[in-house]
Amino acid sequence: MKKRSIGIIAAVFIVIFAFSGYFYFKKQEVTLAKNLSSNQVPKWTASTSPLMNQKDWENKVLHHHIKKGTTVKDAVIPGLRGAWSINPKTGKAAYASKWTPQGITQTDKYTLISAYDGNHQLDSLIFVLNKKTERYVKSLIIPAVSHLGGLAYDPVRKNIWLSNDTNIARLSVLKERTIDNYNAKISKQAIKIDENFKLPWIKATSTIALSDNALEIPYFSASQTSSVVTIPLVNGKIELNRLPKKKINTSSTGKMLADFKKSGALNYIFISPAFKKMQGLALYQTAAIFTSSFGNKNSTVTFANVKKTANLANTATFNYKFNKLGSLSVLPYLEQVSINQKDKSLSMLFESGSMKYRGKTPYVMDRLLIMPVNLKNLSAVAAQ
Repeated sequence: MKKRSIGIIAAVFIVIFAFSGYFYFKKQEVTLAKNLSSNQVPKWTASTSPLMNQKDWENKVLHHHIKKGTTVKDAVIPGLRGAWSINPKTGKAAYASKWTPQGITQTDKYTLISAYDGNHQLDSLIFVLNKKTERYVKSLIIPAVSHLGGLAYDPVRKNIWLSNDTNIARLSVLKERTIDNYNAKISKQAIKIDENFKLPWIKATSTIALSDNALEIPYFSASQTSSVVTIPLVNGKIELNRLPKKKINTSSTGKMLADFKKSGALNYIFISPAFKKMQGLALYQTAAIFTSSFGNKNSTVTFANVKKTANLANTATFNYKFNKLGSLSVLPYLEQVSINQKDKSLSMLFESGSMKYRGKTPYVMDRLLIMPVNLKNLSAVAAQ
């Protein structure tokens, strides 16, 4: 038993050390490039140049927060210096430079990054990057001025799920073939959403994840324990008739459970308590990686194992018990993370490169931070 405990602790430290590489924070002066004008970015596309050159990023940002020698890769986040979309009031192309990155997921071919217009005037965007090169391919114009806080990929059905909230919580689905066939330059229109699922019982779906044929919706709370709402998919769809029709009390996990029980929805879904201030969630087998961020303070990446307990009202569904294994402190304004199982890496998406947050932190991340993760060790730890 003692050897097993030591092994678990050692494995946790290996995982945390591999990611952290001695994160530390020291203010650095970095000269940022100015935003581009609409004349400098081809219509229907997005800027692809970084806010700072590679040398400054490595010496004044990356290596002042990660120990030199730690293996990392990066990819420029498109649109931070400007991107084209559509003004839904006019139906015409429009340009903006206050795009704020929010969600990230990966398919076999693409890395997808969602962003919303900081002025809340233009349709939201998903930037499509080539998975192998991590270079910009095109923009998907989403027909909604939504926060677009989360993305999740269903590899079985090849569907991309979107947190597509407007005046009501809503999840949307884009089929991968729809993305393949879309070209804003040719259609001059927003992409056609394949499916929409309205969720009037919850305030927002600020981020999402997908695991074991179920959608996971982390519900953010700054002061109380956050929760993860698990919605099983039936043939790849949400059974809306089994969900509440009215808003529920989301101020705490206990109150959420009580309201869901009254509505009869606990025969279908379950609520699990998690960690405070959740911004993102990635799941891999029986392991979970949470991101937490609030203001310009350091963000946190939390590693946990996942134990499933059968929902007694319906043995087809489960609730989760998240057992914290360890955490690490990273730069402010971390949003969603995404696991690449093939090359064993974790991509971290920060929103500090947006106009809204550039002046609030000296640690501007205008790139995806892609770090190695030993998925075999992480899974072994979570399985203990």
